[in-house]
Amino acid sequence: MLEKIDAANRRTLDVYGSIMHFYLVRLHEKNGTDLEIRESLLDAYNRACVRSDEYGQSTLLNLLLRNYLRYSHIDAAHNLI
Repeated sequence: MLEKIDAANRRTLDVYGSIMHFYLVRLHEKNGTDLEIRESLLDAYNRACVRSDEYGQSTLLNLLLRNYLRYSHIDAAHNLI
């Protein structure tokens, strides 16, 4: 579903894409596989910046920072900001 939202490239779906990213990351956090999803989060954050998707940028930035801090990658979190 997230791939369809990203492929549609409509501003009206930005909020739903942010919500889907949040729940996807939450699912991976519960399973302990959130380290594997970091690359796709960085790609999604890059797409959100290019599209000027403010909802996506803020959600994905928070998710990425939470992921970095969970694994004590303080320097990477600082560089991302």
